[in-house]
Parts: sequence; structure tokens; C-alpha cells
Amino acid sequence: MKTRTAWERFQFEGERGDGALQVRSEILTSWRRSRLSGVDPSRLSLPHSDIDPDTRFARAARPVLEAATDEMADSGLCLAITDRNGRVLWSWAPNATLRRGLDDLELHRGFCFDEEIAGTNGLGTALETGRPVTISGEEHFKEPFHSFSCVAAPVYHPVTARAVGAVNITCQVGDTHPVLTTTVVTLVREVREALLAASGERERRLLDAFLATNARRGTAVATLSADVLITNDAAAELRLDHRQIWARVLEAAPDDEMIEVPGLDGRTAKLRLLVEQRKTTGAILLLDPVPQPPPTTGGAGPLTIPTASEHLTKALDRSVDINGAAMLRGEAGTGKRTAARRAFERGGREAPVVLDPAEITVTSFGAWCTELAAARSSTAPVLLTRINALSVEQALTVAALLARTESSAPLVATWDAGSTEAVPAHLSTLMDSLGGAVIEVLPLRRRLNELRSLIRVLVDAARHPVPQAVQLLEEHHWPGNVAELANVLHSASIAAGPGPIRPDHLPTYLRTGRTLTPLEQAEAAVIAEVLASTRGNKTEAAKQLGIARPTLYAKIRAYRL
Repeated sequence: MKTRTAWERFQFEGERGDGALQVRSEILTSWRRSRLSGVDPSRLSLPHSDIDPDTRFARAARPVLEAATDEMADSGLCLAITDRNGRVLWSWAPNATLRRGLDDLELHRGFCFDEEIAGTNGLGTALETGRPVTISGEEHFKEPFHSFSCVAAPVYHPVTARAVGAVNITCQVGDTHPVLTTTVVTLVREVREALLAASGERERRLLDAFLATNARRGTAVATLSADVLITNDAAAELRLDHRQIWARVLEAAPDDEMIEVPGLDGRTAKLRLLVEQRKTTGAILLLDPVPQPPPTTGGAGPLTIPTASEHLTKALDRSVDINGAAMLRGEAGTGKRTAARRAFERGGREAPVVLDPAEITVTSFGAWCTELAAARSSTAPVLLTRINALSVEQALTVAALLARTESSAPLVATWDAGSTEAVPAHLSTLMDSLGGAVIEVLPLRRRLNELRSLIRVLVDAARHPVPQAVQLLEEHHWPGNVAELANVLHSASIAAGPGPIRPDHLPTYLRTGRTLTPLEQAEAAVIAEVLASTRGNKTEAAKQLGIARPTLYAKIRAYRL
């Protein structure tokens, strides 16, 4: 009844009424996205298109789900799969009554359940959020769905790690049971195994080559063929253009050891070609790392990279010394890991054991936890990065593991989040188990007074930018923070050769456009911060800013965010 009341209040009053809406936060967020997308809550009216149901994903998933139907004949459950755009590829119901129910839901081949079209629903919301979801009864945005519950999860290809579709179980509201989530997750795992088995020998060799690549942590690694691109987390952040890079690989001579990576302003990569019968079938790229700050001597003494400002340094050292732990919170690219490493160095400690949740996709969560437990049992400090990448269940498991593991070695965790982002309950539990202070690392746009010091650290004196280039760097808002600045300066240094960096050595997006007025700079800073707090979700950012999505897109283009 509370959910129905919340749904009615949201539809008729929005969030202007007294008191908070009694509904799960992830449902409220999805409702907001649905409203901003213009979804009609009263009518079903889902679009239909003629699609090919015989995709590689469907060929792998159908046998898995068809095998499960034998056990579901009397269960009252319906099954469905969609492509990555939320379009139904296959659906099943055990009897005529439930098949009529699927007719009522339009859960048939070709109908689209993308959240922007169908509102909050199992399939669309799972694909939107990238994780398993349960949408029950009135939690659906569209009223015609209110008699049903849906449990769905996205399917990520085991080779490319890209979403290829979703698996869904639908039932009457009264038949909802927590075990359905476990069932869906199990089906997804079996579908992924089928996808891997169905992958060609060449694709599996690409994956093996990727996993066998011995690269230092933080090195961007990409393995690709004509139709497959596999990247680690560092390479994924670069948003590589698969088609352009493959074209460049095909241009490489057999003895080439380096290539320039298209779209990265002159950045180069070590190249290893994969050849079969004298034909290039794939390649492994190790992108050259962003230069580390060189040691300095004389004068005012060693320069400290401004990601670890004096205030941050003191707060971090104090928390590590007193509590044995600390949490660094800030947007991606602000230098949290660098600050943590330097805190360990200042304390005379050995190099930390670095654990990143992104590694879970390569190994398993159990193996990752075993590595964490072993690290906490040693004398080495631990750097636990990007805890926000942990799922709710994973975060709670890690919190329990840390709570029962005693260690004298310090632990620093990092959380990629904007300063206005609320702390989810599961991360709050994990933070409590750490026991250290939460320390804010400011985005670069809020400490542009440190930009010139950063430039001196990241570029040697011979290539220091000329004043006109420095002015262009100071006018940019740096949504990618210090990491973006380091990439820009590294590429510009290569373009400049032995001389100083000039404006024409900088990326085009820094050299075009006019200087913003102080009011525009303030507005751009607010928009950038909200975009960071919503992790790039423009629909949610528009909602928080109180503007329409087209207006937000226009401002992003105008301010080059």
C-alpha cells in the first residue's frame, strides 16, 4: 500500500509534497529518469520493430532458458531475453493463461522495454543500471505493469565484457520470492558460459592473449581483432575507437613495435601483432603510461603533486597514523591513488598491495576476497581502490571480512564520487568497518590555482608551455581532473618535440571556443560537479539541475564539459 501511495504521489504531485516518498531509492531514481524521458505512466504503448531473433546472444541464451522451462512448467513463471537495447528476442510462458498475461504486457518478440521507453521495469532498469534488479508491482512506472513482478539481470559477454542483452523472470505479484534473483543470476552465469563456448577459437585466443599479457598496474591494455575489442579498466576509460585502431593495426608493418593510437592526440602504444598464416588476425596494445612526476632538486625543495595538497596530506597522515586507515573520496582522476601511495612512502612503509574490484571480472569475487585476506595478514599496506564498483552484496561481504581480520598494516580505500553524492547504505557499512576518516579530494576545477604547479611537475622545463598555452589550460574545466591534464600534457610534449608546448600542440577542444564569463564559469563548474556526482547520468543530472535534458546537452557542448 505504501508503494501505491508513493507511486500516486509521484505521478500527481512529483516530489513537492510533505515527507519523503516511501519507496526504495533505486526505484525513485528510476522513476525520475522515466519522467524525464517523457514516459506515459498510464498507457502501455510499447514500440515494436522487426528484429532478427537469431543473434549470437539469442543462440547461446535460448537453450539455457529452454532447459530451465522443464522445471518451471507448474511454477507460474515466465521467461524472456532481450538484446542490449531492451528489445525482446524470445519469451516463454508455461500455459495459456500466462501467455495471455504476456500479451497484456507486450512481452513478445520485437517489443522494446528500454527504460527510456517503458519506464521502470525489470529488463530496462537492469540494462540501465548494469546490475540485477527486482521491480515488484507498483514499483513499475507504467500502471499496466502493476499486477506483475519482474526480476532481471544484464548479460555481459565473457570475452568483450560488453552488455549483450538481459534475462528476465516475470510472475504475478503474489508469486514474488527472493529465490528468483538467485535463479536469474544462475541463468545469466550459464548463458555467459554458453557464450564463451560458442565463441570462435580465434576469440578465445584473443582472450587468452589478453589475460596472459604481463603489464604493470595502471597500464592501459587493449586486445583486438576486426570485430572484438577487449580492454582493461585503464584502457576502457580512454574510450578507444575500435574501428580506427583496427585500421591502424592493419597498416602496421610486421616488424613495427610501436604505433600511434588514433584519437589520443599522439599517444603511442607498444604493439604485438597476432598472425595466422601470414595474416594479421589480432593485436595487443600496451599504451605508453602517463609520465610520473620527475624528481626535483634544489631551489624550494621537492615539488609535491597538488593532488596531495598540504591540507590533504596532513589529514591523510593523521588518519593513517591514528586509525590505521583512511577513505579518500573524490571524482575519478583527482589523484586519490597517488595521494595514498605517497602517504605510505612518507611513513617509510613498503609498496602497497593494490586491489581493484575491476579484477573481479577476470578472476572471481571469491579469489579476490582471498587475495584481500592474504594482504591483510601481511605487513604490507593495502590500497583498496574504487570501492563504489563493488555491488551491494560484495561490499557487505568485504565489510565483514575486514571486520574480522586484524592487521597492523594500514589500509587506504578510494571512492570515486562527487562531493554532493550521498553515501549508499552498503558503502556506509564498508566505511564503518574501515574505521578511518573520510577525506575529500577536490576536483581540479575547484583548485585551478594549483594548475601551474601541476604543469611544472608533469612537464620538464624544456617543454614548459608558453604563456598562451597556459592560458588555454587555465580556461578549461577539466572534467577528467588531473588524469586528463596529464594525458593532455603528455600528448602535447610528444607533439612539441624538444621545444616548449605551444597552443597548436594542444587538443582541438582546448583551442576552440571563446573565454567564458565569470558567471558562465560558475555555471559550468556546477554542471560539471553534478555530472560527476551522477556518474555521467545526464537524465539524473538534468533533474537535479532543474533543467530539460536538451538544455543540459547544449550547455555541455557550449562549455566543453
